[in-house]
Amino acid sequence: MRKVCFETDSRAAVSLIEHGCHPHHPCYGLLSEIQAFKIRDWEIQIVHVYIEANRVADFLASLAVSLEYGLYVLDSPPSGCGEILIQDLIGVMFPRRVVV
Repeated sequence: MRKVCFETDSRAAVSLIEHGCHPHHPCYGLLSEIQAFKIRDWEIQIVHVYIEANRVADFLASLAVSLEYGLYVLDSPPSGCGEILIQDLIGVMFPRRVVV
């Protein structure tokens, strides 16, 4: 059995993945692909994480918005990402206030 864990800092994305959406929603195609994974014989976990726990992914997503559409293969961390990786490696923490 394959195990896959999707982590996102978007509660809206978690909700859409778990509950689905209308066929005219702009993300319907992507969500349908995710649903196809869920019906396979895979163990799928969808988890909300705070943005601080997903800083490299957030950096890369922000970078992707500034690039032309296409496939990019990165042989090394892009400028600005290395510092985030080092902070993660040494365990730098960022305080966050959370309302419970």
